[in-house]
Amino acid sequence: MCEVHFCFFLGGKGKRTYYATDQAACMDHQGTAPATIEETAIEPARKVRAELNLEQWAIWQPAKSKNDPKPRVLAKEITLDNGDKITAQVEISATARGVLTTEDQRTYYALIKYHDDNGRSDDATYFSLRKLSKILGKGWGTRTSETLTDSLARLYATSFLWTYAYHDAAKGKTNDTLEGFRILDKLKIVRTKQDGHTTRAEGYFRFNDAILANLERNHTKPVLLDVVLGFRSEVAQILYTQLDRILSRDIATYERRTKELFGDLGLEGKEYAYQSARKRILEKAVAELENAPLSNGATIASATLEKTADGKDYKLIVKRGRARAKNAAPTPRSSESQENPHSKENRPPESRTEANSEVTEAGQKGSELIAYFQQVFFGADRPTTKPSKKHCDLADQIVASHGEAVARYIVDFAKAEAEKTNFKIATFGAIANYVDRAVVSYTLDQAKIKKREERERAEAKKQAEQSAYRDRVELGFSLYNALPEQERIELTNYYQAMLMASDDWKDKDFTATITRKMFESAVKAEICDHLRAQHETAQQATPDA
Repeated sequence: MCEVHFCFFLGGKGKRTYYATDQAACMDHQGTAPATIEETAIEPARKVRAELNLEQWAIWQPAKSKNDPKPRVLAKEITLDNGDKITAQVEISATARGVLTTEDQRTYYALIKYHDDNGRSDDATYFSLRKLSKILGKGWGTRTSETLTDSLARLYATSFLWTYAYHDAAKGKTNDTLEGFRILDKLKIVRTKQDGHTTRAEGYFRFNDAILANLERNHTKPVLLDVVLGFRSEVAQILYTQLDRILSRDIATYERRTKELFGDLGLEGKEYAYQSARKRILEKAVAELENAPLSNGATIASATLEKTADGKDYKLIVKRGRARAKNAAPTPRSSESQENPHSKENRPPESRTEANSEVTEAGQKGSELIAYFQQVFFGADRPTTKPSKKHCDLADQIVASHGEAVARYIVDFAKAEAEKTNFKIATFGAIANYVDRAVVSYTLDQAKIKKREERERAEAKKQAEQSAYRDRVELGFSLYNALPEQERIELTNYYQAMLMASDDWKDKDFTATITRKMFESAVKAEICDHLRAQHETAQQATPDA
């Protein structure tokens, strides 16, 4: 038996989500010995709120990529409020442990959940690799421990340089430059081994200050953890992340040529220069994307590849379906329920992604939000027509992404801002222009409210402590004044002798009047403390007295 301890301040590799019913997936992803599986049912509704800046860039690469690790530069052209165009850019380093992969994305989401489950502390979050593997649906074993350690190491070691790209919700602006950014600022793991097997691996991690600040202010995007963990195709996982962000907004259909799409996703490789290779890679991903749930409650109704009009490329067409009904069983994912996912005969009918006869909870809240909008902008007595599907989808998305309270705040914010500029809002669709600013304003307001409440609690606590102290002092004096003369003399003589022998008083000059008065006060205070302690002890012994 041996016990080994090691720790490092660095911060994985591949994994598949292991379901207890999927025996084939119970093998280690390298195809070696089977891992020890904990019989844990993974609930399909687990949702985490990931930091929004990281969600807007394709920073993750396929874990099984054959490309040599190298630094990457991602860039987008953005238009400022004044009409100027600038290039937003993210530079991502490469480490000795490789680049950030789809496995690291899963680990990052699991750390977000770990952080949420432990109270979202600004300090370090203590964790165990075994519990982290459980969140990820992995079987526990030495191999799992090693791959998770590698993944954490990359999250710690990989540095970013953000140029006009990282939004700081606390300041309400995008930083011109943010250097030295890492997803994890702190990471420590202590590992114990017995007979060559890892039996214990625990430690702590802490997210970057910028991430923590944005998580606190809800500058986040909801992510369906188990949907991400369920993808077999790494490209499907990367593509789903971007589609979920796009289709959760007021966009029902997404189209993109595969050449530009691969650039958006940061997928690099010599073979990707050929449209046939891009088509082959995407076909596997498309099969998994159909019927995948989105974080706003809707689904991906269809995902298809079609030849472009000029015949020089293929284009991906993805259509969003209506939100699923509350408590309705999710439609099986094509890659999980069909032997031939590409067969037209086996495709689920279109009606499975259309509106359900039941009214969804999100739809109910969305309808209530539109009614609130009409009340705020036009008055409760104004007659209204049935809102369009586009506006209903927007309302559903706002409620699903931000919650009912924030959604109403967005309407109020839009009303106030529109009045400042004399802009006449006629339809609910105009609310979309105010969502981001309203969310920032709401988080700042909540932070101010939180600070004010903390100050009020601190002041109330201080006043209560001062009041309790005054009460105790008054109690001591009342007990002192009620003492019989002989007992008072005895206690005075006792405490005078005790204080005279103490270091504070033994060298004092008692010929000075002020010294004698201070000494008398100290003796009286000691007697009051003594009497109060006796009184409190007696009360505790006889609480009903």
